[in-house]
Amino acid sequence: MGIKYFLARLGIHSIDVQPSPVIGLKTVLTDRDIFYISNNGRHIIYKPLYDLGKITP
Repeated sequence: MGIKYFLARLGIHSIDVQPSPVIGLKTVLTDRDIFYISNNGRHIIYKPLYDLGKITP
C-alpha cells in the first residue's frame, strides 16, 4: 500500500506526489491543498512547513 492508497482513504484522489525538502517526507499537491506525508504513507502534515534557516516563512 502506497501513499496514493492512504490519501484515497481520506477522500483525496487528485494528487501529484513530489520530493520534499525534508528527508523522509514527500510533498503532495492536490486540487485542494498541499500536504506532506511520510514515505510509508502513515503520517501526514497538513500545515505550512517552515525553513527555520530563513528569516521569513
